[in-house]
Amino acid sequence: MMKKTAISVMLFISIIALQAQNGLVNFNSLNKESHNFRSLGSNSLTSSLQTKNKPYKMSIGGVVSAIGIGPSYKAFLGDFLAFQTDLLWKTLFTFDNDLLSGANLFSSVELYLNVMCQNRLKETKKAELFWFMGGGISLGYETSGNGKFGVNALMGLEYVFVNTPFSFQMDIRPGYGMLFNSGKELKGAHLYPSKNPWSFFDWMIGFGFRYAFK
Repeated sequence: MMKKTAISVMLFISIIALQAQNGLVNFNSLNKESHNFRSLGSNSLTSSLQTKNKPYKMSIGGVVSAIGIGPSYKAFLGDFLAFQTDLLWKTLFTFDNDLLSGANLFSSVELYLNVMCQNRLKETKKAELFWFMGGGISLGYETSGNGKFGVNALMGLEYVFVNTPFSFQMDIRPGYGMLFNSGKELKGAHLYPSKNPWSFFDWMIGFGFRYAFK
């Protein structure tokens, strides 16, 4: 009797152990599959974001505004980071920073260097709309012979066509500008306040048209 009882208990324990082992194997398999699924989903999402947020590698074209015109180049340094440079002829109407010297009008040739954060705002089958924000500097000379330096913010929208290699951009560039030279006063001093350097409110509203290399 004792022998039969012992055999029954051992058989019962063996069945429980076998079921527990199968359950553990199934749980580990399920956990592994779940991990693989999460990894695949995460990689797919990351890849999708990286692909969709970068509309092109670089673009070449021009910038036109009410006060300036010139060639423009833009390139993406990463998924959300872009660099833009413009060489512009400008005729600027502006005020002295203290607003006491009245308005001034002068022409200049300037090289703009800007870095911006850019992200997709809306997407359709035909085009993508991006917003961007950043800033940079401008270097050049005023036509009377004075040097020009400026710092500026940059913000705007870019519309990129999906099926054609073109983009359209509108931006605003408020900033701080300065005319200077090595003498005691600015060249063409009768046009400006008796200051060297002379600082002023620098600005531009530009429209860019570029051919995009995707």
